Amino acid sequence: MKSYKTEIINTTFFTGKMNQFFLMQVLENSSKEGWELKSSITLVRGLIFKKIQNILIFEKSN
Repeated sequence: MKSYKTEIINTTFFTGKMNQFFLMQVLENSSKEGWELKSSITLVRGLIFKKIQNILIFEKSN
């Protein structure tokens, strides 16, 4: 049986450099727990004040 989990990371243009740090932390912690990244979606909204939303979908076989 397979389990799925979703992680959502929200940042803004001004904290965009931190976005990579948060992504790496989530990926590292999830892989330690046996989760495998299956899909990743990045949404960028706004013209001046950009909002970045990363949606990560993980799968784990039980």
